Amino acid sequence: MTSTLRQLTAEWIRYDEAFTASADSDTGEIDPAVAGELAAWFDALEHNTAVKADGYLDYIRHLEETVAVQRAQSDQYQAEADRFKTRAKTAESQVDWLKGQMLAHMLATGAKKLTTATGRPIAVRTNGGKLPVVTPEMIDLSKVPNNHLVITARLDKDAVRLDLERGAELPYAKLGERGEHLRLG
Repeated sequence: MTSTLRQLTAEWIRYDEAFTASADSDTGEIDPAVAGELAAWFDALEHNTAVKADGYLDYIRHLEETVAVQRAQSDQYQAEADRFKTRAKTAESQVDWLKGQMLAHMLATGAKKLTTATGRPIAVRTNGGKLPVVTPEMIDLSKVPNNHLVITARLDKDAVRLDLERGAELPYAKLGERGEHLRLG
């Protein structure tokens, strides 16, 4: 029967408990009557773990290759999407320019409406919604009252880390432990 990695982990724990229980409490020597069984159990566990680790490693490598291919495809699709966005933006700019030209013509000639040669109407209309707020390009924000400002604050983790590394005690942050990862052969 093929064991799962969890089952193997549990089996290693049972082996360790049996090994410890079989050792003489004074000398630490293993009872010769069970030493052979423990050795065979150890060899089987070691072999099954190595086989399971090979399977894990193969599957991890397969998934890493799949991820690499999918990222490459994603990059290709993103590049294609970017091209389509650029084309759409160009077309939108052309629409805006053409509408601007027509609006400028109608405003210059005083025409509020006109009908095309094929009978389609074009009309100048006043925009709806809230009145726009007009501001100069450069504003001295120190002269703007706080109720007219939106202030966004975020934690500067680099500054916090630097202070913590220098020994500061902060009630809202502490240095954590580094995680662990697998290095695959």
